Amino acid sequence: MGLVQRLTPVCEITGGSNTAKTIQERLISCSVVDASGSESDSIRIEIDAQGLMEWPSSGQVIGCRMGYLEDDSVTDLGQFKLARISESLLPNTLTLTGTAAPFQAKDESEFKRRHSRSWEATTLGDIVKEVADRHGFSPRVPADLAAVAVEHLDQNEETDVRFLHRLAKKHDAVCKPVGSLLIFCRRGQVKSLSGRAPTTVEIPYPENNVPTSVDFVTASVSSADKAKFSGVTAEWYDAEAAQEHRVDEGDRPRKRLRETFEGEQAAKDAIAAELRKIAREGDSLSLECPGNPSLAAEGLLGLVGFPSGRMAGRWSADRVTHTYNSRGYRCSASATRPVES
Repeated sequence: MGLVQRLTPVCEITGGSNTAKTIQERLISCSVVDASGSESDSIRIEIDAQGLMEWPSSGQVIGCRMGYLEDDSVTDLGQFKLARISESLLPNTLTLTGTAAPFQAKDESEFKRRHSRSWEATTLGDIVKEVADRHGFSPRVPADLAAVAVEHLDQNEETDVRFLHRLAKKHDAVCKPVGSLLIFCRRGQVKSLSGRAPTTVEIPYPENNVPTSVDFVTASVSSADKAKFSGVTAEWYDAEAAQEHRVDEGDRPRKRLRETFEGEQAAKDAIAAELRKIAREGDSLSLECPGNPSLAAEGLLGLVGFPSGRMAGRWSADRVTHTYNSRGYRCSASATRPVES
């Protein structure tokens, strides 16, 4: 991508409906949030309502594309179901908000209905597949996670959405619908499992970095003010011997997991997940930069030429917001250091 100051920003509202056409003609601003994990992607649009004879309808699905005209970078940012429409006066505008439109091969309300069931002597991959199949999703689980043994697991009056997110959190993973796919994976793997190759998007530090420039980049780095753990301790119960055992990994100080696990392997899997989580709990980055449609949650950023060595290097994006308005196209992102394999 060339210098942004030489490019024409583009925001296209798609869908082929009168709603999409009305939004495009009256567009004032548009923000698309690409989120990681259990958070749904979302869109917020503001349009001119002066003289508008008929409101757009909620419940309709629209698409959004952003990029630049000259370098053919205009990229699909997703499909969204309009959920809320509100009007303001002086100036007279409509604000439309929506969330990512899920695949609907089966009744989507089933995904939010409470269920109770149990699993015995199975694997994480089989559990995810069973739930995904029930709702018409095609599951995508990496081999290492799919093979994790599950001796016993209960779902007690939980929606399948909440159950899967709880299961993902337990294994330091993320669970997210992407089109017709249900992705259950380690952080940073969503894009690759959904068919989009993971690449590092480089963010260069401009030579003349001033707030009045459209190429302006700003960032901040912070770290959690809390004691760091260097290891993890977990306990598991041997039912045959009626005896508890302890497993230690890493150096002191160690974090003790509250749950008593039903087998040694389950304890070790939980320790591995917690160690990955601890490794991420270091610096966090907030970034604002010129719009780049290649920036996406779960993707990798590379900060190049930044004067702060603490900011330089690779980051894993947790949340990216694409914003188009009268000032142009900008992106903001929050990120943490990736856990290198």
